[in-house]
Amino acid sequence: MKKKYFLQIILLGFIFSSCTKLEDVSDFPTEDPKLVVNSVFTPDSFWYFEVSKSLSVLDQANLNYIDDATIKLYENGILLETLSTPTTYNDGRIAFHSSTNKPIVGKNYSIKVSASGFEDVSSEGSLPNSIVALDVSKLSIISKTIEVYDSSTYDINAKMTITLMDPVNEDNYYELYLFSIDTFYWDWTDSSVYDLTTYMEYLYSEDPSVEGYNHYNLGSVLFTDHLFDGETHEMTFDIYTYTHTYSPSKKFYAMLRTHSRDSYLYEKSSSLYMSGSDNFFAEPVQVYNNIDNGYGIFGGYVTSKDSIVLQ
Repeated sequence: MKKKYFLQIILLGFIFSSCTKLEDVSDFPTEDPKLVVNSVFTPDSFWYFEVSKSLSVLDQANLNYIDDATIKLYENGILLETLSTPTTYNDGRIAFHSSTNKPIVGKNYSIKVSASGFEDVSSEGSLPNSIVALDVSKLSIISKTIEVYDSSTYDINAKMTITLMDPVNEDNYYELYLFSIDTFYWDWTDSSVYDLTTYMEYLYSEDPSVEGYNHYNLGSVLFTDHLFDGETHEMTFDIYTYTHTYSPSKKFYAMLRTHSRDSYLYEKSSSLYMSGSDNFFAEPVQVYNNIDNGYGIFGGYVTSKDSIVLQ
């Protein structure tokens, strides 16, 4: 009886092994590379474009910038400028930018991008119509603790309240940035030698408008006006920061970006992608794209600013 079962097990092993197929690279079809165009624009800056190419998931090559692209930029359907001479930056970026034109609120923009060896791509976009007023007027300290290992710094928990006046009958998409500029001395023999560093502050909010995935975030949070359209809305944020004992006051700078729908969806999907990139069990996230026949983003935002001092 035992011999019979043993022979059955061997037979099953042969059957399963005969059904096993090792996957080959040829089993995974790859698409031809397409142009990738990225331009998130604002009226505070000249037009700026980065152009690269898409890679297959099996392609281990570095993502290289394309320097022979031609970008035709249209404003309200009329050719505004042609960009074909790139600038190479010290950090390796290659970009095409205007030195004369900036985006304007109320204008519609479109682009057509071509490069040797690629199909042309295009997109359309505009800036939001409204620059929403931002008021940062309330800041209270919850707790302040001196670091045990370094008596020159305080850990601080604080609450900040912002007020924004949302336009009526508009779908608005927001991103709140909070940062501070700290002065620290790196040459202790000469106190006149110092450096200025921008610190993005940790933000947390239980406001239902702030979507769950970014309730707690470094530097910025994303939200929409779907729950308070046309209202004056107050939002409270917890701040986690620190300051020096020799400089107990700290100035926070708040920036409220009002995004176009395209740039908001791009920022949201990018945040979701980055938050799950190191998590093996996370659901795959596809970054939002609005480039026809290619990949990337063409969208804009406008900014309102305010500041408040932590004593």
